[in-house]
Amino acid sequence: SSAENFPVVLLEAMASGCAIITTNVTGCPEVVGDTALLVRPKESKEIKDAIIKLMDDDELRTNMGDKARKRVVENFTWKQVAQSYVKMYEKILDEQK
Repeated sequence: SSAENFPVVLLEAMASGCAIITTNVTGCPEVVGDTALLVRPKESKEIKDAIIKLMDDDELRTNMGDKARKRVVENFTWKQVAQSYVKMYEKILDEQK
């Protein structure tokens, strides 16, 4: 993708323990952190090389999937999101005092 702010499809793939290849623009790097291979949008050679890299390296593919799953559980569960909102609201209220 070259135009998504926070792609939910990446979270879904990460939650499933998939190794991910995504673009290095917009919100994609923020979502995946260091758990994915990043490529430039519309760069077919980079995309091809990343696919081959994952296909040829079972350990890398497994480790990336495991790290992605862990990142979702630690940062993007409903509980984590709700806690982030509560902290943000508390900070705003504290600043109003």
